[in-house]
Amino acid sequence: MDLYQRIYERLREDSQLQSLTATYDGGTAVFYQRPAPQSDSRWESPIQYPRIDYILDMTENPERNTSGMLSINVWCDAQVGAEPEDIENRIRALLHAAFAQTDDTIYCFAWMRSDAFEVKQKDEETVRTIGVTVIFDVMECPTLSLLYPDP
Repeated sequence: MDLYQRIYERLREDSQLQSLTATYDGGTAVFYQRPAPQSDSRWESPIQYPRIDYILDMTENPERNTSGMLSINVWCDAQVGAEPEDIENRIRALLHAAFAQTDDTIYCFAWMRSDAFEVKQKDEETVRTIGVTVIFDVMECPTLSLLYPDP
C-alpha cells in the first residue's frame, strides 16, 4: 500500500474526525487534492462542510532532513459545523510523530505549522468559507541492513 492510501485511511477511519466533518460515502469527507463534486450522490447531506483535502509532495533529499511535505486543508462553513481549529487539533493528534509503513518504506510525520485562511465569495459581503492548512514534514526512515559477520 502506498503512502497516499495510508494517509487517506488514517484520516477517514478516525471516529472523532468523522464526528467533526461532513459524511461522504459513509465516512469522513477526506479527499486527495480535490473534493467530490457537489452533485455526487455519495454526499450524505446537502451541507458538504467541514471537509478535508490533502496533497503529498515528495522530494529527493540526499541530506535526509525531510522526504516531503504533507499539506492538509480543512474547509469549514463559517455558519455551520465544527470550527477549523477543532479539526486541526484532531489531525495533529493523529499524525504528529506517527509512523506509516508502505510496502517498501517507513515514514514519520512531524507537524511544522498551521495557517488559517478565509475565502470570500465575490457576490457575498461576508466570509462564508474559513479553514486552516496543516503542514507536516514527511521523513523517510530507510531500512537498515547489517552484514554478519561485520567486515
